[in-house]
Amino acid sequence: MNTCVRESQRYEFSFPSIDTVVEVETSAAGVIIHASRDTFSETRRASFLRMLAAEGFIRDEFYWRSPDSVRWIVDSSWFMPDAACAAQTRRCMQRLIFSTMALWLLLLSCLVLQPGRARSNPPVSGGGHSQASTGRPAGE
Repeated sequence: MNTCVRESQRYEFSFPSIDTVVEVETSAAGVIIHASRDTFSETRRASFLRMLAAEGFIRDEFYWRSPDSVRWIVDSSWFMPDAACAAQTRRCMQRLIFSTMALWLLLLSCLVLQPGRARSNPPVSGGGHSQASTGRPAGE
């Protein structure tokens, strides 16, 4: 009988209240836990391992075995995107900003240069009534 055994599995957990992302990597040799920040106390680490074993993410033997089978690594470099991904995101954002600026300038120029919006009569200055508005001839 042929069975397929996975060499390693990875699970990612997020803890927004303590601003930490944890990646759990399981293999036959043990469990490696990568944390983005050092925010887990020893009690919290034991509780997290107990939860992982109870939910089936890791085998029970890793929880009950010596601490040598579980390694905690605090390093945020695994969480950061690589240079190619950062460059692609930068190019996308530059295109988005430049196209938004071009659209804004186009709309602004359409607003300012609208045909038929030019004033044919200048506004009347002064606050008083003119003779034409009273309806009487100018000599009376």
